[in-house]
Amino acid sequence: MGDVVTEEASQWVLGRSKMIRALELVGRVMKDIVAHEFEQSRMHVPSSIECYMKQYGVTKQEAYDELNKQVDNAWKDINQECLIPTQVPMPVIIHALYFLLWRISCTKMQMSTPMSEN
Repeated sequence: MGDVVTEEASQWVLGRSKMIRALELVGRVMKDIVAHEFEQSRMHVPSSIECYMKQYGVTKQEAYDELNKQVDNAWKDINQECLIPTQVPMPVIIHALYFLLWRISCTKMQMSTPMSEN
């Protein structure tokens, strides 16, 4: 990867490009949606669901719906960047996508595995 990860590619990641922001949003919000009920039952810190409900005075379902719309829009940004990758080589973009998919699958796996109360 040394010849693929150029200075421009590093700056693309560190500069929080449109795609990186979209990847962050998808990873965070999908995790919050999947784990919301479990985390609230364990008195974890407020998730994006709780914050959205409080800020806009909406129901849990309305918060889910709006945050899912934001995830859908973020995926559109990701797809657009993948179709016309101009800033960085495609292998860098593919690795960023693999990381997101790994994060989503880990969250889903954690939520499907029974956890003991400590």
